[in-house]
Amino acid sequence: MFSALTGMSFIDIRQLQKSEIQEIDGHQWIVSARKKTGIPYRVRLMEQPIAIIRRYASEGREQIFDRCEYHTVAKRLPIILRECGITKRISFHCARHTFAIMALNNGMPIESVSRILGHSNITTTQIYAKITMKKLDGYFLRMESGLTSFFSTNDKKGIRSRLKNLILSALHLLSPRKRLR
Repeated sequence: MFSALTGMSFIDIRQLQKSEIQEIDGHQWIVSARKKTGIPYRVRLMEQPIAIIRRYASEGREQIFDRCEYHTVAKRLPIILRECGITKRISFHCARHTFAIMALNNGMPIESVSRILGHSNITTTQIYAKITMKKLDGYFLRMESGLTSFFSTNDKKGIRSRLKNLILSALHLLSPRKRLR
């Protein structure tokens, strides 16, 4: 669950230090570098990962999940999946996929997802973007619906006027120096 909510790999979770958790603007963040690639990343901790950290962090130890062993987790994962009614075989790494898809589906830019996952190349992250094509199709359907009503008039003067206003407002958003008069 921690990996699915942070995008962190097993080794990064296993070696997570209390000193890597910092308060920034009133929120708890993990500030570290991927063990595999050395790429720096930041992950804002939501309520659920904070609760998991509180459960496993021990007094006197810097490492939060120091008792967590991969073979133990891998051995228990099929049991948890069965209890949840999931018959597909999945690995711990699938939690990172889950994070990436949730982040992209909720509007996080692919560059940010790539940085959080610690990918050295954005093309690795683009694999997840393909999965979200269904959501992209939905955006285009909504845009098409809006444009249909925008252009649903036979009054060419009215269409020209709306287009001019649309273009002017878009240019206004770009920069004050690029505005049309």
